[in-house]
Amino acid sequence: MSGRFFTASLLVSVLLLIRLLRGLPPRGQTAALAVTVILGLCAAPPNFILPTDQPRFTERDLVTGINDERAFYYPISGLMNYRPGKQIPFSGEGWVEHGYALRESGKAVVVEKNVGFI
Repeated sequence: MSGRFFTASLLVSVLLLIRLLRGLPPRGQTAALAVTVILGLCAAPPNFILPTDQPRFTERDLVTGINDERAFYYPISGLMNYRPGKQIPFSGEGWVEHGYALRESGKAVVVEKNVGFI
């Protein structure tokens, strides 16, 4: 979510570039597309995804009740950590079964904590 504030400006920039490319001859359009693909493939992955040197909880979290949930859940459920054959996150704690039971109950609205994993 760190890039959500740039979404509108990025969209406008892309639309303006597409508008400019329409004025180029086909050979120029192909060259621009090739350069874009090459730069996209050569780009380094972002290193700001999650600082791993921070503690999961601090004393301030206990006082304010505001926690960094990403720091807590990322090591076990982040997509960058996924490997084939890896166990589903929290499957040993009954959350998966609880989610299946909620699905089968037919309830439209359920009040739960940690709803992102149910």
